[in-house]
Amino acid sequence: TLGAALWSLFANAYLYFDWGSSICEIGAIFSCGAVTESSYATIGTLPITLLGMGYFAGLAVASLLGSERAPQFFQVSALFGLLNLAFSLYLLTGLVSLGTICPFCVSIYLANLIILWAAFAGLRQMGHALTKDIVQAATQPSFLTVAGVFWAVVVAGLFSGTTEKPSAQAVAQELATPKSADAF
Repeated sequence: TLGAALWSLFANAYLYFDWGSSICEIGAIFSCGAVTESSYATIGTLPITLLGMGYFAGLAVASLLGSERAPQFFQVSALFGLLNLAFSLYLLTGLVSLGTICPFCVSIYLANLIILWAAFAGLRQMGHALTKDIVQAATQPSFLTVAGVFWAVVVAGLFSGTTEKPSAQAVAQELATPKSADAF
């Protein structure tokens, strides 16, 4: 779980901050930029990569804090994993409709499957059912950690002003525009 969460955190951050999409632009078929600039990349004006960073950071922190030894961690991980799987399937249909493949996106979808598999394996190993004391799971440290870190990352992203990225053309135009001495 930790490895998949850390990879997905990195992949979401890479896509969110656009850390040089050149490694993602391979021929006509592979393009992260085409995906991150599409309508599938946001919910309203909120980038889904920001949501991904929040979730995977929270899951990684909960895992590092030792929550993986508690059945509620696997329960929370499985519940979020099912939600992520459904959303990943929706996003995968977006890739198909765009006619492109985003390697980072696909790796996140695969990591979601790994996390979901690990959660169900952990539940089975501990003899704990997914729906057992489901309301109580929402008050356990694993859920509170994932939720708390998620909201902290999302709120930080919203207040950082990086939720709406300027286009490459806008940045190039800004850089090309001469500044007067009064602007400084």
